[in-house]
Order: sequence, then structure tokens, then C-alpha cells
Amino acid sequence: MLFTPLDVRCTQRLLHGGYRPIALRRVTGVYDAQVMHATATDDKGNLVRLLYKEPALGEIAEWDMMQALPALFAPFSPRYVAKFDDDPPAFVMEDGGVPYFEDTKDPYSKAVGLYEQLISLHVTALDVVPVALDKHLVAQYVCDPSWCDRLLSPMALPLPHPYEACPHLALGDMLATYRRCRPQTIMPMTITHGDVHRGNVLHQCGRIVFIDWEWCRIASPMRDLTMFLLQEDDESLHFALQQVAFGLLHASAYPATTTQMQHDWHVMMIENALAWAVWERKWYEEGKRTWEEATTTAHRQTKWMLHHFEQWQSL
Repeated sequence: MLFTPLDVRCTQRLLHGGYRPIALRRVTGVYDAQVMHATATDDKGNLVRLLYKEPALGEIAEWDMMQALPALFAPFSPRYVAKFDDDPPAFVMEDGGVPYFEDTKDPYSKAVGLYEQLISLHVTALDVVPVALDKHLVAQYVCDPSWCDRLLSPMALPLPHPYEACPHLALGDMLATYRRCRPQTIMPMTITHGDVHRGNVLHQCGRIVFIDWEWCRIASPMRDLTMFLLQEDDESLHFALQQVAFGLLHASAYPATTTQMQHDWHVMMIENALAWAVWERKWYEEGKRTWEEATTTAHRQTKWMLHHFEQWQSL
């Protein structure tokens, strides 16, 4: 069996942290981070499952944030157990959960449960935002306006452009107008996860937890609530879950009106679709996505950007 440098680093660091590795398995499809599932024994001989991560951004702000605000994150995240500062930096967390969306027979009910847990985080975090900003524990969300240009710019490599098959002119006009207007969210800001896709949601000991907090930012709660839906093509599911989100926010006494929720819903749908599209185009150029995958993403995200741009303009 051939061992990669990642295998060696993970093994050495787990040993240093007091764990004896038994089996390692690399996790694929997690963007640019290096992630390993590890089965090991702890210093008492107990069998444990761990997740070893070398963050894509080359920093461990995720670890520092978890340690600084343990009471906030404990109900929503696995426990972080070890940190390594040398190059490349890394940390280890418990990995006792199973994929929350493993059973997708009823995606609506699963999504409602997900929204309930996300909004619980958003409401709990409202009081923490001033401290998090003052101590620079969590950055404020900012979407780079240049992403509007990067999405449709010529390909850096001699590859077909995945957005040529979409309503390219309409998308270009929309992005130009959107960049000029630059709408801002108007709901009170809270702490958001920032990368709510199916692979980052686990079911652990009767609760929903989230992994990969690398993109955690202070933002409108709609940043999280819309991100999940960008994986879904079913328009009826989008509408139904929008109503669920608004109802849950009102029931939780989140300090926002329905008008504010509608505004932020459309703005964050556009922002998240734009960010997702830019990342997917990058991975296509790097050979991490096939032409079929790239064009599927292009069609889906173009559809949602144009739809929610029209809805935002009509408010």
C-alpha cells in the first residue's frame, strides 16, 4: 500500500495528539481542503472516529473561533480536540455523526429539520455578534463585486465556456446591473455557517451538527437558508421552504419583518448562486469538474440568479 504525504502527516499528528490510528480514509469532494476520516483509539483504549482537516485557506481561524465561543458552537458542531500550528496547519475534531441527508425519501421534512437547527443558531448568536466583531473572532460577510466579471470572463485555459450554453446576454446584463446597484441585506446580522450543503450536515447523537465552518461569517441569516436550496432544482420546494423559513424566523422572534426577509432572501439567493458559480467554474478550469458537471451548474445557477434578480427588482 502506498502512503501519501497527507496519510503520513495525519498519522504523525494523531499520534502526537495521543491517538493511535487504526484506519484512514481520505474525504473527496470537499473543495480545496485536505480532509481525512480516521478510526483510532484514545489514551484509554476507547475506539473513536475523528476528522482531520488541513483548511483550504491555510489558516485555522475555525479552531480559534470554536475555542473562543464554546457555549455558542457546542450545540451545533462536533467537538474540536487537537490543533497543529506548523506547516500546513491542521486540526482534529470528533466524527461521530452520519450524513443527515443519507435518507432522502422525504427531502422536505429533512430540510425543515435543517432550517430549525440553523435558525436556532442564528437566534442564539444574535447577542454574540458585538463581541465577535469587537474581538475579531468572526469576520463580516462581504461578496467581492469582481465576481460578477470573473464568472463570464474568457476561460484561462483553452476550454469551452460552460456559460455559453446559457442565456448569456441576459445573465451579463443582469450581472452588470446587479454590480452597479450592489444591494445590501437589511435584516439584523448574526453568525452564519456559510457553506450549508448536504456534505456538511451530520446527524450526531440525536441532533443536527455542521462541519466545515471555514466560511463562517457575520451576515443575514438568509445566507445559510438560501445556500442549501441552490442544490435543488424543484421550484415548488424552493417556494415551500421559503415560507417555512419565514414562519420559523417569526416564531423564533427573530427581529425582522416579512418585507426585510423577502428582500434578503432574493439578495442572498443571487449572492450565493454567484459565489457557487464562480467556484464551480474555477474547479472546471482546474480539471476537478467535467464539462457535464460544469454546464449543469451553469444552467441551475443562471436560472436562480435571473429569477431572484427579477423578484428583487419587483420589491
